[in-house]
Amino acid sequence: MPGATLRLVQPGIEQELKWDPQARMDNFQKHLDMSRAPGWDQVTAVIWPETAVPFWLGNTRGWKKPYPASPRPAAW
Repeated sequence: MPGATLRLVQPGIEQELKWDPQARMDNFQKHLDMSRAPGWDQVTAVIWPETAVPFWLGNTRGWKKPYPASPRPAAW
């Protein structure tokens, strides 16, 4: 797609930590931080691994607090 700037996020989380309920918010935060690293204002889409968030975001309280709405990317 002309004009698209993609950001691929791969934080390298250890397999045993990826599914650990105690580590899930830290793991999620790593994805958010890498997504919003320098150059964020030029990114049109962020791509995460399919197992990046091993829980339903609609039921997770507080995950949006550190990241208010932003014009880029258009959706999470």
